[in-house]
Amino acid sequence: MKESRFVDRAFQQLHACSSRLRVQQQAEAVNLLLERYSTAENSPTAEPHISQLRTLLSDATVIFSPNPVQEEIYCSDSGTAFVPNRLKKMLLSLSAGFIVRPGTLDDLQKFVAWAAKNRVRYTIRGAGTWPFGGSVAMNREVVLDLSHLDFYQLYPEENKLAVAAGTLFATVRKALKQEGFALRQEITNPHSGSICGWVVTGGIGLGAYKYGHVRESVEAMLFLLPDGTWQTITPEDPLFERVFGSEGQIGILAGVILRVRPQNHITKPYAFSFSDVHGAQKFMQLLSEWKLTPTTVLYFDADYVHTTQQVEQAKVRRRLDNALELQDEEKIRELREELELIRSMEEIEHLVVLEFDARKDYERCLKYPIFTATGERRRYRTISFQRLPVAMAHKLWEHRYLPVEMKPKGPSMLVSETILPVKKFPMYME
Repeated sequence: MKESRFVDRAFQQLHACSSRLRVQQQAEAVNLLLERYSTAENSPTAEPHISQLRTLLSDATVIFSPNPVQEEIYCSDSGTAFVPNRLKKMLLSLSAGFIVRPGTLDDLQKFVAWAAKNRVRYTIRGAGTWPFGGSVAMNREVVLDLSHLDFYQLYPEENKLAVAAGTLFATVRKALKQEGFALRQEITNPHSGSICGWVVTGGIGLGAYKYGHVRESVEAMLFLLPDGTWQTITPEDPLFERVFGSEGQIGILAGVILRVRPQNHITKPYAFSFSDVHGAQKFMQLLSEWKLTPTTVLYFDADYVHTTQQVEQAKVRRRLDNALELQDEEKIRELREELELIRSMEEIEHLVVLEFDARKDYERCLKYPIFTATGERRRYRTISFQRLPVAMAHKLWEHRYLPVEMKPKGPSMLVSETILPVKKFPMYME
């Protein structure tokens, strides 16, 4: 009963939030900037439904017909942005009718109920970081933009966090750190990605090795069904499991309550280079056999490491050129050391990076010789390996937020998620 009261209170607080002040300030700034250029033709009332929605929804909600620049934004996500426009126009009709950006959860519910009643098709858009076109409008659909529903509340005594549909990982990560807390699981995108969007697309990422799938952290969901009905979903409900991976097809995840962990300010990364993928696979099996609990286990093949080295070298060289121009001796020395470290990545073959976030967790691994070995290549049982220096381990762990940094090097890049038994891993890589 106590837990039920907490869930009700947390979701009521999300319902009470509004982006009205933000919308007013943005409107005033735009009007001041563009007042000389405003014309009757710019009035976003051409769509027949817009005036009806303006009377239905509050002034915290923004409704507009997109101009060409806005249409380009709303008809792309992080994947389709790299598809040539000519190809997209040949195969698809990517176009948005108008945009609805709710400023309250009440307005979100009213829009969804209105769309169901009037049989209006709409595309749900969170942060627009999905790489497969899932948030891209087609055939002049309405875009339901959830970005202004970026409300969140930390409950430190309960170790709980409540977020609404538009809340970004970057925002929460910073806010939690200031209060001495951290997320248990998260994505590899450092600057964007919405928490609710990640939950409905599957929720496996950084931290999942120790803390499990994000369902292990979800206490309750505030779910909006396609007919506009609210439903509070807990792990005991039959609908709970169906939400993960549903990608917005069975309803809108308007809010979620997550368990968070106290920030312990410990990060202990280890990095190992193996001579082949079988060695990496056997090592990952040993982690399970030894019952070790790193937060995350990352694998990078030789091609990935080689391309990453090229990208990192170019970045450091640009910063080094700037330091040389400014004659900043301390920065020059620091960057030359970093460049030397990056050059040593040439020797890395099949790479496994682990990170521990608790002293008791990484101290347990020290009784195994593979973790205490240093320097040259060694053998453990049938595994040929090299434990990489501490500085390299930290450098590679910092790279966890840059898994697709190599994308501009082309010619293309297909991002996918595959779940398979670790014993099948070498076969999959082949």
